[in-house]
Amino acid sequence: MKHFLLVALFITMLAGYADAAIQVISKEGIYTSKPDLATAAKSKDGAGQTFIVTSALSAVQSNISSATLHGWPADRSLRVEKGGSINNTTSFVTFGHVNMNGGTFGGTGRVTINGSFESGQYDVFPGGGLVTFGPKAAKYINPLIFGADPTGATSSRAAFVKSIGVALRLAPQLTAIGGGAPFVTIKLPGGRYSIPEPDGVVVQNPGGFLFNLAVESDEGANIVGNAASNATGTNKGFDFQGSAFKNIFRKLVFSGFGTAIKFDSSNRDQSFLSIENCESNFNDTFLDTVSFENSRSTIVTIEKTDAWSTRVFVKSYTDGMTISNSWIYAGINGVTSPDALLYLSGEGLVKLENSFFIPNIGENSSSARWIDFVNDTAQSTGGNRSLHNVIVTGSRVGAEGSRAFIWTYDNSSFPLSGGANTSSVVVQDSFLGGVGGYPVVTYKTGYPGSVNLRNCQAVRSSKIVAVDPANTTYPKPTVPSTGPVGHVIMIDEATRLSQANSNNTASLIDPLLEPFTYDTTSQTSKYKRSITKNIDYRLAAVNAPGAGTNKVKVTIPIFFDSASTTVPNRDILTFLLVTVGDGLGYATAHPEYRSTSVSLVSMIGGFNGATSEKKIIVTPIQDAMGGVSYGSSATPTVFFGTGDTGSAVISPTSTTGTEKNMTFVWTSSDPPASWAYIVPISGIRENQQDKAQYTVW
Repeated sequence: MKHFLLVALFITMLAGYADAAIQVISKEGIYTSKPDLATAAKSKDGAGQTFIVTSALSAVQSNISSATLHGWPADRSLRVEKGGSINNTTSFVTFGHVNMNGGTFGGTGRVTINGSFESGQYDVFPGGGLVTFGPKAAKYINPLIFGADPTGATSSRAAFVKSIGVALRLAPQLTAIGGGAPFVTIKLPGGRYSIPEPDGVVVQNPGGFLFNLAVESDEGANIVGNAASNATGTNKGFDFQGSAFKNIFRKLVFSGFGTAIKFDSSNRDQSFLSIENCESNFNDTFLDTVSFENSRSTIVTIEKTDAWSTRVFVKSYTDGMTISNSWIYAGINGVTSPDALLYLSGEGLVKLENSFFIPNIGENSSSARWIDFVNDTAQSTGGNRSLHNVIVTGSRVGAEGSRAFIWTYDNSSFPLSGGANTSSVVVQDSFLGGVGGYPVVTYKTGYPGSVNLRNCQAVRSSKIVAVDPANTTYPKPTVPSTGPVGHVIMIDEATRLSQANSNNTASLIDPLLEPFTYDTTSQTSKYKRSITKNIDYRLAAVNAPGAGTNKVKVTIPIFFDSASTTVPNRDILTFLLVTVGDGLGYATAHPEYRSTSVSLVSMIGGFNGATSEKKIIVTPIQDAMGGVSYGSSATPTVFFGTGDTGSAVISPTSTTGTEKNMTFVWTSSDPPASWAYIVPISGIRENQQDKAQYTVW
């Protein structure tokens, strides 16, 4: 009963002051009134009291600026209830606590909040006056106080623009206190916020002041554009126009934008963008860093972010980008888009870590791919002509559909010269399930500096690395006058063993790229200039009927220097050759028979008394004969060419094609039980100038 009487007394007292402009509650709970805010601010008895505005004040009642009064004093509080409004036309500055409990600032005068500030989830500043917050006013900026609509029924663009304006004005004050680049947070309550205007929210600071801006939501707010226009790529969400520095987007969903985030840092050192726990759906492009010139000196990190029904997830031209623990889905609205989800250019380092790439179910398009790895003149300089590295680690390409993984383009007019001008592709510890017959890496134009696959499983990939049929600028073996080709491909044993045919690297690597494919398990990789094929296991023999009955052969590609006779030893080559036959056991129904030969093979050059020539010399080291009475030998005949017979002597300037191969023929009645094995002793190493003989290759 006592509580009821107190409430009734409070209502009665408040009603008694209903006609008063401003009610005052003293520390002792005594109610009085003031006719206007200037009087309330200057009253000597106002210290420690709370002044309450419950109705719309006129400009005369609202204005407090004068020659003697500079703002609402710090020793008193101001509360504006719902239905109450302050409509100042001159500057209104607060130093004391302000509680906008549903009330508004509706005037055209400037409002500066320097004291503590409470707003709730209300539109506080519908007026046209400029709003500025001091460093102690709030921990973050809530766009709802500027009229953001959490239902999405009306545009929230103006509220975002005002919020960012407050951030720009607050940043210098924070710098003055703590130094360095300040950090300001715009925090969105849960809801759906519409930005239907084509230009989106422009983030620009004409003064060029550096500040940190975070836009985040604890409840995972949705920011939506014009959903019907995302296919045209026109409207924007947030457009950083040369004012990006250190910025964060956290726990937000973007949808319905041509470009959800456009990030231009004016190539400012130390700039970065962090996107955490966000989602992109029904966007044409999620993140665009504009160009090498605009955003080169920027580091971007994208973590725990999903992209689906998004044509392009990222266009990157920055010095560094890391995408980790994210889900990247192909296609728009479930319909396949062939465009790469990741467009990587500039001259930086890109890391893709612990992420999933999920194709559309059943998709199988020869033009679809996940990553475009692009070097071009517009996004580089002569000293930094290429995207340096893309490194994929611990990631998975789903097998729901078929989509090529990486396409490389080298369209730069700047010449390859090593160092910062070469690029590399590394894929390691990953499951590539959805390549579906397409190469893991395809050279569309030109070629990167290197490709390296380690401990990967590339399911149903007929070739791990291949040249596009339209690419005429793929790497080619060098000739004496041009110097080494800056290109190498390395595919480790674990990756090769995941393929359908692990014993024949030609089925995994485009034959055009075989001269540049190295493998630490290969006996011939170290001399890829001389023997242009990786020989990792035994070389299977085939029948050689032209050489006679029970004859088999193996052919290897070699380098033959027919372009120059002025510099010696360009095609130096010596190797041990092991040939294994069946000891004619197959012909005599004795599969236990076996014969083996070890020979030393060299290619030399000389003068025969009439003309210069090059010659193959074979020196038997061991003739381990088997078969009946141990009378079947596997000692080979060695000659130039690919036929069943041939000559061990050839012109040093031969260009018929015969000079490009060496064939071994020996006795065996069962090709499947016959093979050759090669151990190089000397030869030319491609790409290693310090190992080249006599001249630079």
